[in-house]
Amino acid sequence: MSIISLHSINLRTWALLGMLLTGQLVLGCDICGCASGGTFSGIYPQFESNIIGLQYNQQRLTHPFTPLNFNGDSRVLRDDYHQYTLWGRFFVKPRVQVLAFLPVSQNIRRETERNTSIDGISDLTLMANYTVINTGDSLYPRVKQALLLGGGVQLPIGKYQQRDENMLILPPNFQVGTGAFSYILHANYTVRYGQLGINMDYQYRINDENERTYRFGNSHALVSNLFYKFKAGKNAALLPSAGISYEHYARDTEFGREKETTGGDFLFANLGVDYVVKRYFLRAFVQQPLSQNLPMAQPSTGPRFGVSVSLVF
Repeated sequence: MSIISLHSINLRTWALLGMLLTGQLVLGCDICGCASGGTFSGIYPQFESNIIGLQYNQQRLTHPFTPLNFNGDSRVLRDDYHQYTLWGRFFVKPRVQVLAFLPVSQNIRRETERNTSIDGISDLTLMANYTVINTGDSLYPRVKQALLLGGGVQLPIGKYQQRDENMLILPPNFQVGTGAFSYILHANYTVRYGQLGINMDYQYRINDENERTYRFGNSHALVSNLFYKFKAGKNAALLPSAGISYEHYARDTEFGREKETTGGDFLFANLGVDYVVKRYFLRAFVQQPLSQNLPMAQPSTGPRFGVSVSLVF
């Protein structure tokens, strides 16, 4: 081993020890990026540290007035989705991180003559990412960047055959689970100059068919956000972010045939803020729809909201 590489290792060791002793591990990270579990999850450090967090997401879908949006004589008005996700990120090797997302969902359907509410544990997502590029710990380049590639699987542990008060099975997209495995391909890239950075996160999801012969269409999701890091006092920072998200959903199939009233494209504007103090992350965000390309009878989505708290350890 050369003198140069020994010197580099000593610098990193002393820097890590110093941050651990002063509680400034979070503020010392040079590269930040989004955690990814199928939602817009915020700006988190790519430093080799573990994270555990709890996130709440809320979304409302409004059904159009068409003959297909009736449940008998009762017109379907809207669906409200509430999701509480316990998640964690763990480094098993310096360049390998494992992520787990366990959501608990409460879905409420409002109609002209009744309301229906279901809840329960949703499908569990397990992912792994490999750090291909990370210059965040370099003392010299002014431009810091990180590239992560990976993938995962969604395990069908959530209930997917819940019924309404008339004992009719509720629609597949209203259930808390899917009843089928999904496979995820993932890429995350962050580039940062000084305190200004851009993060891009991409997911491609491949869905299997469940035992009711229903298969959700495969989907693409791309999130791109610009963020800036402000100092907010001793051992604290504020990271506002703004950007756009694009989502594409292919048509679902049932009994091997496409369902013409499913699928679509969505474009969102993202706005979020992270407050970091010592080892804690507090986050709030909103996604406002900019455009929606939907088939007839497909409900339109309203703004999405979310808040979260996370701990680095």
